Amino acid sequence: MYSYEDYKKRVLVKSSRSFFDQHKMEEWLQERYSPAIRHRHQQKKLAKKRVDVKAFAERVKTTTLSFDEAAWMGSTSDDPVASVVSAGPVLANDMDDSARLLYIRRIPCSCPFSVISEAIHNQGPFDELLLSDPLKKRDMDFERSAYILYPTAAAATAAMPKLQNLLVEAPEMPHPLRLQVMIYRARAPLKTPSYMSLPDRITYDFHQALHVATLLDKQSFDDPSLGIEPILNDVDATKSDRDRLDIVVAYLRRVHHFIYYAGVQCLDMGDVMHAYPAVFVRPAATERDIEDDKVTCLVFSPTPSTETSGAGWGAWSVSLDEKIEAFIKANAPSVVEAKRVAELAMVQDIETREEVALEPVYNSYTEKAGDDGKHRCLLCTKLFKSLEFVKKHIRNKHPELVVEKIVSAGESCMWDQYREDPDRPMDPVATTNQPILRQSSGYDQRNRDSYGRGGGYRHPYYDGGPRGGGYRGGRGGGYNTGPPTPNYPRRYDSNPRPPQSRPLPVDPRQVSTSYQDLDSIHTPAVKLDFQDALGSLPPPKKLKKADEAAQNDA
Repeated sequence: MYSYEDYKKRVLVKSSRSFFDQHKMEEWLQERYSPAIRHRHQQKKLAKKRVDVKAFAERVKTTTLSFDEAAWMGSTSDDPVASVVSAGPVLANDMDDSARLLYIRRIPCSCPFSVISEAIHNQGPFDELLLSDPLKKRDMDFERSAYILYPTAAAATAAMPKLQNLLVEAPEMPHPLRLQVMIYRARAPLKTPSYMSLPDRITYDFHQALHVATLLDKQSFDDPSLGIEPILNDVDATKSDRDRLDIVVAYLRRVHHFIYYAGVQCLDMGDVMHAYPAVFVRPAATERDIEDDKVTCLVFSPTPSTETSGAGWGAWSVSLDEKIEAFIKANAPSVVEAKRVAELAMVQDIETREEVALEPVYNSYTEKAGDDGKHRCLLCTKLFKSLEFVKKHIRNKHPELVVEKIVSAGESCMWDQYREDPDRPMDPVATTNQPILRQSSGYDQRNRDSYGRGGGYRHPYYDGGPRGGGYRGGRGGGYNTGPPTPNYPRRYDSNPRPPQSRPLPVDPRQVSTSYQDLDSIHTPAVKLDFQDALGSLPPPKKLKKADEAAQNDA
């Protein structure tokens, strides 16, 4: 006999399998849980990071970055990443410039990136397309948001009417998508506690942020000329720790998608734009902060210590430092290297199975074009110098022939990765025992009159007689439409509505809206067939009229 825990586990596995089978052909789930596809996607992200770090290094030379609240309030730039006091022109490819960004909402998770990108590109060129993480919208069927970066604000304004209500169709989507486009609006910055501007805390944050950036650089770049260290070496030696901290914080956000003052790393820039669109700024330290700072002064150490992180300042800094300390521990070089070795072994095994599964496709759509080793693709008749290039061409340019076989080859590993994730996406559990709650007879009913209207302040009864002065409008001027409507029944209402009946009390044991009773016995519905029941009875006797009965009696 199964216990309740075993039964619950079986239900969760069944629900997980149902969600997995429904979404396993979608890109976002494959990039998250398929080891081979995730590895190839990670290589593309690393190539993008190499471009971003070079662009950021050029930006630092022409722009002064500052995350101080005073600098933000005094800045005239629309760039929320830097809150810049610009020493030169704002960098042209800044992805957070709201005037150059268009925002598209409610994109189904089944829509492939290539489909939405091609549909937008057909209406005009753009610099970059960003998509948010579907897991951030579990309660909205895992929908995504899109952010389109254009070269200039004028290009974004011109593209908006072309994209509005544009119909996008794809075989992967069950229904066509009609784009709803709007101009992206930059979010107001978030404020850290004022003690984060203290000199000792600035120095602590600089060394801690620099350590995080160095760890992420080692994971991403093999070239020693790329990373935060070369950028800081090129910075003027007169820069203070505050200026260097701002450079490192902006670098973490732009290159590694790490939000320092939140202690969270996002998947990509699209995830940053959706989950953390507002930047953090530091208000100036108060006199009380300066007095309290004299009590304790901590120095950051990359090795774990018994002393509580951030204990010399406040609870907000303690929570932040605990998150960053956990992130540093999870991204230690030994831990990252062990994961990388296991991942590569799994990827090699899956890629071997993929090649075996794709061999019939290669044999059907490739041919040798001559004795010099050239091969031709029979789908588009393009000529390549070797067979390996034809295979790569078919995988990249004709995905409709290989996608299902690639997913099937790594489906077992993808399922294992999905099942082992404690935060895996799942459909919400539908509950059946949700009765309609009666209106309570508590505070809300006591504050309503006998006609069911809202409570609160009641105007004094006024019979319309002369009391002098008439109605006086509220303070502050403005347009007044007349005196407020009194909250009482009119005298000339001849047939007023009867007062609402007082609701009956509800037994709280009979109300349940938060769970589904898995142990309840299912009661089958009873079906009654009255036609068969009536057919088995004898026919009714014929009734005689009353006068005929009287004659017979006479």
